[in-house]
Amino acid sequence: MKIHPELNESFKGPDLTSLDLKKRHCKYIVPKDSQKDTILCCCLNRIAEHEKHVIDEYNERKNLNGKDGELKWDKETCTEDYGLTDAYGRMIFSGTDRIANYVRLSYKTEVDKLIDLLFKPEYWNIKKPELIISITGAAEKISLNPKLKEAFSRGLVKAAVTTNALVTTGGTNGGCMKLVGEAFRLNTFSIDQSNEVNLLGIVDWCPVYKNSILINKDCPNFVEYDSTKPNKELGKKSTLEPNHTHFILVDDAYNYFGADIEFRAKLEAELRDKIKAKTVVLAIGGGPNTAKSICQAVREGTPCVILESTGGVECGFSYAINRVKSLSTKEDQSELLMSEEFWKEVKRYLISGLSGTKNPSDRAETVLNYLKEELTIESLHLFTVCKSRNNRAELDVAILEALLYADTDKEKDFETQLKLALSWNRIDIARKYLFIGQNIDQVCSADHFTTAIIEDKHEFVELFLENGFSLKSYLTQKQLIILYNQAIKKNQSSFLYKTIVKIFNSKKNEFNQSTIINFVMIGKVITRLVDYVYKHKFKGYPYNQIKEDRLRQILHKDNKDNVVVLDNCKEFNLDQEFDNPDHEMFILNVLLGRFKMSILFLNRVNNPICSALIAGKITKNYDIEYGDDTDDSEFRARDYINLACDIVKKYHENDEIKSQLALIRRIKDFEGVTCLKVSTLSENFDFVSTQAFQDLLIRVWYNKILPDANKLLLFLCLLCPFIAKFVIDYRIKPIELDEEKKSSDLKPDEKFEQKKNYDSESLKKMTDETEIRKIDRNNANEFFDRGVDGDYNYLEFLYHFLNTPFVKFIYHQVWYLFFLILFSYVILCDFNKINQANENSSMGLGISIPEIILIIWVFAFILEEIYKFLINDMKKYFIKKIFVGDLWQGFNTGAIILYIIAFILRLIDNEQCFKAARIILALDIILWFFKALKAYTFLRQLGPKFYMIREMLLQLAYFMLIILVFMFAFGVSSTALMFQNLELNIGLVKNVFLPGYFMIGGEYYTLDEIMSASSGECSEAEVYEKCPDEIGAAITLALYVIYLLFLNILLVNLLIAIFDNTYDKVEQEANEIWKFQRFELVSEYYNKPFLPAPFLLFNIFFSMAKFSFKLVAKILSKNKKEFGGLKFLLKNRLFRFLAKKWNYSMIYELDDLEEKYINVLEKNLTNELLRLREKNKKEKFEARIDENYEKLDILTSKFEEFVDRGNIMLNQSVQSIDNKMEKLLK
Repeated sequence: MKIHPELNESFKGPDLTSLDLKKRHCKYIVPKDSQKDTILCCCLNRIAEHEKHVIDEYNERKNLNGKDGELKWDKETCTEDYGLTDAYGRMIFSGTDRIANYVRLSYKTEVDKLIDLLFKPEYWNIKKPELIISITGAAEKISLNPKLKEAFSRGLVKAAVTTNALVTTGGTNGGCMKLVGEAFRLNTFSIDQSNEVNLLGIVDWCPVYKNSILINKDCPNFVEYDSTKPNKELGKKSTLEPNHTHFILVDDAYNYFGADIEFRAKLEAELRDKIKAKTVVLAIGGGPNTAKSICQAVREGTPCVILESTGGVECGFSYAINRVKSLSTKEDQSELLMSEEFWKEVKRYLISGLSGTKNPSDRAETVLNYLKEELTIESLHLFTVCKSRNNRAELDVAILEALLYADTDKEKDFETQLKLALSWNRIDIARKYLFIGQNIDQVCSADHFTTAIIEDKHEFVELFLENGFSLKSYLTQKQLIILYNQAIKKNQSSFLYKTIVKIFNSKKNEFNQSTIINFVMIGKVITRLVDYVYKHKFKGYPYNQIKEDRLRQILHKDNKDNVVVLDNCKEFNLDQEFDNPDHEMFILNVLLGRFKMSILFLNRVNNPICSALIAGKITKNYDIEYGDDTDDSEFRARDYINLACDIVKKYHENDEIKSQLALIRRIKDFEGVTCLKVSTLSENFDFVSTQAFQDLLIRVWYNKILPDANKLLLFLCLLCPFIAKFVIDYRIKPIELDEEKKSSDLKPDEKFEQKKNYDSESLKKMTDETEIRKIDRNNANEFFDRGVDGDYNYLEFLYHFLNTPFVKFIYHQVWYLFFLILFSYVILCDFNKINQANENSSMGLGISIPEIILIIWVFAFILEEIYKFLINDMKKYFIKKIFVGDLWQGFNTGAIILYIIAFILRLIDNEQCFKAARIILALDIILWFFKALKAYTFLRQLGPKFYMIREMLLQLAYFMLIILVFMFAFGVSSTALMFQNLELNIGLVKNVFLPGYFMIGGEYYTLDEIMSASSGECSEAEVYEKCPDEIGAAITLALYVIYLLFLNILLVNLLIAIFDNTYDKVEQEANEIWKFQRFELVSEYYNKPFLPAPFLLFNIFFSMAKFSFKLVAKILSKNKKEFGGLKFLLKNRLFRFLAKKWNYSMIYELDDLEEKYINVLEKNLTNELLRLREKNKKEKFEARIDENYEKLDILTSKFEEFVDRGNIMLNQSVQSIDNKMEKLLK
């Protein structure tokens, strides 16, 4: 051990001079015995170690009296405080990097000074604890089972860390103190550096081994202390435990243990009273002193936890406490405590626990007296036994229960208790002890709820919400951005964090812990993860005008001004609440990848179906972009989608019409997107395959026509649509919502609002605007026929019939067939150079009439594609489908591009250009024919086959990379072997590539020539330009054999196996694939013009007329006074229809009452489904438990049978041996 004077002053710790801390010394020497050669004083210190003036006084007294003073030594009278302490600073323990603060002070030091020492910034600056864990027990060696020791370590550290506890011990390097120190050392990595735990050792000064090294006149000092000295050097001295962070060395000038106990009890009592910290005593083994400490703590109202299976007084304490608590009534408990037999039994347990000590019976009697005095009915709740099951103990839970049991004033301490339960994630304790008759708004702060959210404690969040926590008042705009910033920095494996980091990296900005995440960034993340299905509101006004510097000011903890001034000088208050806070919390937890928490809020949102679909899309996109084998995001995405499917199925069972409306209504929380749009853009085959979705497609596909209409009559109507009104069956009966049923499903406050909004006298007469909105809504909803009041007029029905997707499909296919016939005729029979066409067929136009019609037809297709692009509100998806993902759109785009190229070449008066145009058109017609195959997707038997072909082509594209390597390896090698110095031309490429390629199909057209050349018989080359080399041909023949072995036997069969696997996979999902293809077909023909190409020009004129009507309606609505005479047009149904934009996205506009009704119904069905799921889960779990119990019973019976059989055999063997022994003795 040595002093380090050369170290920086900061290592020495704070200067404690201003605290006026005293040391203590023995002022009267009284020899230990009467022998003259004695070297010890009654203070148990050597006489020579006393101060010089004390020794001089002793010698004078001895010389005067002739005896050793005739004084009786007493600690109170023979010791005194003497000068400022000369031992304080910091010590580093040898062989470690652990540094501890220490101070020597008198046991008479005022507690106020100690509190200043501990907590003031200029001294030790310990953070004021919320809990003090005082550990008492065996001071010497303690033996614990390894599993129990590990459980104790984890539990103690967890309890200390999560509660910001100050742990106090005896501080020496032995017994329970060493056990505690080792616990914190072994669990260092589980301790958050921002929440450091302080381990305070309160030790007697005099018995500390080589305490003189800690003394230095120039305090504070920095010393090295060795705590690893062998026991033979220690004697009755003790070393300091090296894992403690602070030491208070209590100086009573008496070289024996004991002063620290009283000093520590006094300090802990003052801390409990003055800094309002809760205290719990933890007992680990020990003897009478431990029992005294426990009983003294109980007398002061401090709860005590006794760790079971640690020996010593624990044996008697645990037995007594458990036995009394096992009785249910106070009368029985009182009777037991009065029983002498009970106390005799307790004493037997105490003797057993103290059996390894001197005079165990006397010690047990002392402990029994302590226990008898303090173990009463009134104090029973202060005793808690931490039970050891299978050598494991939940110490943190025992401490929590002890604190809960100890508090009699529950409402006063509810918040502290809740914090403990929350920190340790003990929902069972919270439900059992805390949430009983409490007003949560008064005792549960927003901080608790925030902690539960950030730490993903979904059960506590659910408990808070069940007990009335107001999420709406909690979740302000500011609070949400705080949650995002805290969550992203705590959970760096979440979708949110990884996406934000990727966005920052793409902009070459660095993301670090000080970066503030603003609303716009969150909006970008959400929009990106939903693949731009909708644009999140955080990307728009007013959130995009909040400056980062201003947001940083608002998020500062001392800020109270939460108002932001926008660019247009308007104010935006971040204390504003969200209309639907459950939705915001749901999205937050989905982005954090928390499935259980998100399901909790999904159960509360207004639109659970769409919410589950969005969550599935976010999780699926994350899996595609960031997922790995250890990630479960793929399964989570499937869980969200399955949940959405189950809700829709249950919805459909309850109400078919409402389930379909739920799929096509606007979802305001997701910026007006529909479930139909989300599911189809995400290619959720399972969701599209639900019966509600398919019924919706059938309803849209047939429009006003009944699906079960007579097919023969329907065919006649297709031939002559003008008779459809009189021949075909169509929907005319009204299907209206039952008002009474709607009202009955609404909540009381919603019923009141309904009555207020719809039954009041002031709103019986609808305003012009309301009537116009109703007409527009009805026009927009025409695609989803729910019936009308009365019949259609003739022209109205004819329009609806011709605009039916099924009818448009038939007409378009018929005309497309004519197009293919015309294209085939032109390319085969009537394709001439300009001005060389037959006069009869060209009428002097230079190009034949059939080709002119073909040109018009193709350009009509081009206009149709432009029209599709313009009406598509997801233009990014449309462009993406052109190049990747959509086989049919690829055929369509390729066919048009090739035709345009050929058309341009065809107009150039050049022979070569004309030939090129003819060749391109000859190839182009292949794509036009392939495009016709899309109509076959209408058939269940053929639709999935095209999907299968697409998947196989993708597999083949990858596989060809392998085959090409083999082909070129064989081709180059074989050609080089047979020929030397060939000329570089197209023929060389053919000789290299073609032989290997045709061998895949079994065509070996070069084999005969190679075999002849290898035999020296080649005289005239047919395939090659000259005869191959004889030796090279022989080697090439060997290569042929090897190549065929690898290609035809290995690679081709491998490709067949891959195709077979793809076929099986697609065939398993064939039904879902076809249903999705069916949607694509319905969606395409729903938006197609009712006149097929080449009559698309008429549709363009009609669209321009509608646009004109729309402009007129807009002008009339803005200038009602100037055009008062034309005001009636705004309420005219036909005029509104002509002025209304076509409903391209199949969105059904609901009125407010229907919207509320469907929201309530959807939420109720979701709640019912989730409850049913939870019930089934519990039943399965209980069934599994019952099954395991049955297996255990069988094993137990077999084991007992085995033991009985063994006992019988053993008895027989013993009997046989006895018989033989008797015979031998005789």
